[in-house]
Amino acid sequence: MKNKFYHFKFKKTLIFFLVLFFASGTYAQTRSWLGIADNNWKTNSNWSDSIIPDKNTDVIIETACSFYPVLDNTEDTCKSITIKDDAVLNMVLGGNLTVIGDFIIGEGSSGIYNGDCGQLKVLGNLIL
Repeated sequence: MKNKFYHFKFKKTLIFFLVLFFASGTYAQTRSWLGIADNNWKTNSNWSDSIIPDKNTDVIIETACSFYPVLDNTEDTCKSITIKDDAVLNMVLGGNLTVIGDFIIGEGSSGIYNGDCGQLKVLGNLIL
């Protein structure tokens, strides 16, 4: 009788933690900007898995895109951003981006961030 009770309790506890882990949404995701549709950050098809980044997302702006992202009249948050060499991230009037972790411009030397107007908040490290 004791073994059945232990098995039942262990199974319920395991299911509880699995549901809690997947429901919390706190695990990190990585999404790459592909820029195949337009320059709008909010266009799903511009992202590697067709999902717009959120506060749990590590963002990578890839090189050789047809369009590079422009943040305008938006308020966005992501976990981190890496702008690869020869890639560009643009922010214009009304753009507002909060980076919870690190903001990396160029993995070697030549990523570009054009922030004409708008607000960029980096809560981690700014790495140039």
